[in-house]
Amino acid sequence: MADEEEDEAPPAEYVWEGAFERTWDAVRIGEDGALHGGHALERLGRARRRVHAGVKRGVLRTLFLIVDCSRSARAQEGEMRPSRLAVLQDAAGRFVSRFLEQNPICALSLVAMRDGKAFTLAEPSCNARQHLAELRRLQASGCSGDASLQNALELARDALEAIPTYMSREVLLLSCSLSTCDPGDIHATIAALAKAKVRVSIFSLLAEVFICKRITQQTSGTFGVATTPAHLWELLLGLVAPQPMEEGAMAPSRSLVKVGFPARQRDGAPSLCFLAGKGTQTALLPGGYSCPQCCATQEEIPTQCPVCNLKLVSSAELTKTYHHLFPVAAFDEVLFPLDGDARRPAAERSVCYGCCDALSLAARDGVSVQVGSRCPSCKALFCVSCDDLIHEVLHTCPGCNCPHEPSLE
Repeated sequence: MADEEEDEAPPAEYVWEGAFERTWDAVRIGEDGALHGGHALERLGRARRRVHAGVKRGVLRTLFLIVDCSRSARAQEGEMRPSRLAVLQDAAGRFVSRFLEQNPICALSLVAMRDGKAFTLAEPSCNARQHLAELRRLQASGCSGDASLQNALELARDALEAIPTYMSREVLLLSCSLSTCDPGDIHATIAALAKAKVRVSIFSLLAEVFICKRITQQTSGTFGVATTPAHLWELLLGLVAPQPMEEGAMAPSRSLVKVGFPARQRDGAPSLCFLAGKGTQTALLPGGYSCPQCCATQEEIPTQCPVCNLKLVSSAELTKTYHHLFPVAAFDEVLFPLDGDARRPAAERSVCYGCCDALSLAARDGVSVQVGSRCPSCKALFCVSCDDLIHEVLHTCPGCNCPHEPSLE
């Protein structure tokens, strides 16, 4: 019996360690003699699922990010190391940076839950530096008490009700608690959120909680349980792009939104500027941007003028939101078998058009194949890495913008 127990392999201590078992099975030797990973097919599938063309979206968004700082966030358990709060803090920081980078004309606010209360850490603004600074201070504030979903959602709803109807109202809650300590009927809060057209999405680090899933179902949001930090980041990436608008979910009061394009003032004598993300606080600063409607000076753009409430943006920031409405079409998957000389791909067909590198190797039904993706318009062939770069960063196909000869079929 002792010999049998010694022969048995010890189980993995953590779930994420299972992803690193027998990793050599996914490694293939390329034509150049180099080793290549075999996860290209999986990456292509995830990228293709993220592309949604011809969908009506609300590009003007106001999102409240709620972080659970209750006592359960102190726990050091499973894959969430060094603590759940540290995992939430890191994921929230990355999400804030990506969200404001991809949605420069949107506003984001930070809220913390602890001691059965909800606290506003940062007012709605486009200032990523302010939000990241507040997130870094979460560790110093500590974790204590219970989480209160009702107080946090009521705080967000009260602020979002003042948002114009042409803007999308969203709440993202990062939870690590299995219970909620509420002062009243949370079902009434859910009904009020649905009536105010507030979309609530909740991602948990522990388990599926009935009331959390009920909130997301009633408000047309997204619910998910993250098993690892990487899984949490993948869930958050799904909310970076504007969500599709449901029929009848929003009733815009106007078809056109008035915005202003402020002029940059030259750096000279200091002038009174409204500080970015500080509401009506002012300071003497050189330069700034002058509001074309009331001539008030702003420190940074994009922002909303605190004097006349005009949305101040630049043409470059409006261009960044264009790709959400008209994304690059999903590329077609292309597989080139390598199990016979007759079916080996030609040299010009096995090279990526973007980086001029050989295509990645993967295993399909026990056969080694080269994995690539082809643009349906220009027929250019790209590797998996360039496919990700085009759809997530560039938002335009290099092959469509540069004349070239299409790859051979």
